[in-house]
This record gives sequence, structure tokens and C-alpha cells, in this order.
Amino acid sequence: MVPWAAPSKTAIPKPGKRTEDYREREHGLSEISGHTNHLVDEAEIRHVVDGIDLATDAKDWELCRGYFTDEIFADFTCWQAGSRA
Repeated sequence: MVPWAAPSKTAIPKPGKRTEDYREREHGLSEISGHTNHLVDEAEIRHVVDGIDLATDAKDWELCRGYFTDEIFADFTCWQAGSRA
């Protein structure tokens, strides 16, 4: 088992499921430059991917499933040829 893979019973906030702006809460910043914002977003994405990988390596399927949703809605009508977005 990977040492830093948390068991699924532990209440760990998952990326993308926060109810407040984490930059404001954790850093006290209300405005971040575009480049810094991009780097923070990239780190957030890497954190999610790493979390999925660690949960999979630990065979913690409940935690792994927690990174995904049961149902999604995607509207691709604007991708049709000749249609307007």
C-alpha cells in the first residue's frame, strides 16, 4: 500500500468539490496573476490525477470512485457543422 494514500473513511476534501475559493481561504489572496493562476490550476489537476493513481495503487476503490460522478450532462450541439454556439 502506498503510504500517503488515505483510506476512504477519512474525510479528505477532494479537488473540485470545494465550496469556497481555496485561494482566498488558504492564501488570503483575492487576485492572482494569470500566469500564477494557470500554475495553481495545473497543480490542482495534477493533485486530482495523483489522487486517482494513489487510490488505484492502494486498491481503495471507494476513494477512487469518489473522484468521479455518477451522472454528467454534456451539450455538444454547438459542435455540429454550421451551427452557432
